[in-house]
Amino acid sequence: LAFRAATPFVDVPAGVELTIEIYPYGADPPGDAAFTLEGAQFAAGETYTVIANGVLGEGFAANPDGEATDFNLYVIEGSTESADEGEVNFFIWHGSTDVPAVDIWVENGPVLVAGAAYTDYTDVITVDAASYVLQVGLEGSSESGEALFQFMADLSGADGLGAAVLASGFLTPEANNDGHGLALLVVLPDGNALVLDADNVPTSANGLADRPVTFRLEQNYPNPFNPTTQIEFSIPESAQVTLEVFNIQGQRVATLVDGSREAGNHSVRFDGSSLSSGVYLYRLHAGDIVQVRKMMLVK
Repeated sequence: LAFRAATPFVDVPAGVELTIEIYPYGADPPGDAAFTLEGAQFAAGETYTVIANGVLGEGFAANPDGEATDFNLYVIEGSTESADEGEVNFFIWHGSTDVPAVDIWVENGPVLVAGAAYTDYTDVITVDAASYVLQVGLEGSSESGEALFQFMADLSGADGLGAAVLASGFLTPEANNDGHGLALLVVLPDGNALVLDADNVPTSANGLADRPVTFRLEQNYPNPFNPTTQIEFSIPESAQVTLEVFNIQGQRVATLVDGSREAGNHSVRFDGSSLSSGVYLYRLHAGDIVQVRKMMLVK
């Protein structure tokens, strides 16, 4: 089962505790499972959607709302019932680990999601089996209609069916091991999945595209430099920030920032005119986060 793939619904025993194990492709179970969910129990005659979501390993950005992003299996009950002819039933799941709480609404239509954070999901929504433009913006943006992304969703092929609509991928792939970018995944009961890629929506609002979703210290540019260079950093929330430069012996040679800074992207100019050629370290300390990078002064 690949990323953004799904299975048809399967029958499992009802009323008993089950253990669900996930193995890497090609493994020969039983053995050491990559993930185990114990105590799963399903009621007779009910329909459930099981979503594998989250990240494994290092190199992934923290969730901007502080939600845990470890890999898990999420069980949703009664979420994909069949619909009447000419209609589609679906629910929406926020599964993008580095995306903050969002609103989702239909262009020139109703609000479908208001303030949904990571792993939140809606009740079942019923709409006509037609094409829609889904708008996505920061929490509260549905009131102003200032979307940051939009998705073209053709639900005409799901006439009479239930579907799961899953927010998938990363807002900033470069901060998440160059993973897949943000998309919506429409999954039908037979296991067919349609990926809807996001289109940027021009906006003057301070929104998702302009709001950093993680603490990040960028590589200075130019590098090597002589005698000045720019250092950029991003913080997703207001914090006490220090940005300092050290020589290779660990002696501080400059303090570039020392004080409170608002959430956003920041740029600082460093002048190394008084320093000798060599490798220097610059360190960002913001809240509980510390990041360090190297740069080279060549005269």
